[in-house]
Amino acid sequence: MPVYEVVVVENPTTREKEDGALEKLLFGPKVAVAANEQAAAMEVLSDNEAVQKADKSKMDILVRPFA
Repeated sequence: MPVYEVVVVENPTTREKEDGALEKLLFGPKVAVAANEQAAAMEVLSDNEAVQKADKSKMDILVRPFA
């Protein structure tokens, strides 16, 4: 099975960007062994309390194959 790295980033709002805010790292990087990228994200994030509390509309989940 392939190995993946998973990271969750919270993007600032337009107003926050104007004030100079940058993206915040909410979680990761975390390594997962899974059949595909979606399965890796679900495996890593299913039990993560910080991610579940975050505003989902501002969140990006980044998954890449581990090299």
